[in-house]
Amino acid sequence: PRGCSHMYFTSCPDEMIDKSVRLLKHKRPEAQLVVGFEGEVVPQELKRLDEEWGLGGFILFKRNLKDPEQIFDLTDTLMKMGKDVPPFIGVDQEGGCVTRLPEPYTRFPDMACVGQNGTVSMAYEVGAILG
Repeated sequence: PRGCSHMYFTSCPDEMIDKSVRLLKHKRPEAQLVVGFEGEVVPQELKRLDEEWGLGGFILFKRNLKDPEQIFDLTDTLMKMGKDVPPFIGVDQEGGCVTRLPEPYTRFPDMACVGQNGTVSMAYEVGAILG
């Protein structure tokens, strides 16, 4: 699907995070809000709120995530929001029963299983991937 090579939720470049944090420290408190929403597209009322006040970021859940192409389109739309501060985009993805990303994304076991049955290095690697 279109854009899949850019779709894997990896960590943001440090310079992008540093810029966002510096800018947010000097913004209104509402610009530090991270919000969730219903559906697979950004609701118009959320776009209006962002245009008026600016939002700090978005948390995505299973209800927002259909397939790689839809996720690409959604995150592309979200990245254009946030006024002059690039928004943080997170996914509630913890492993085990808290798995929000659909296939073909990697599914991980719950963290208790990783801790009980894996090595320290494996736990570290899984944690680094999930964030």
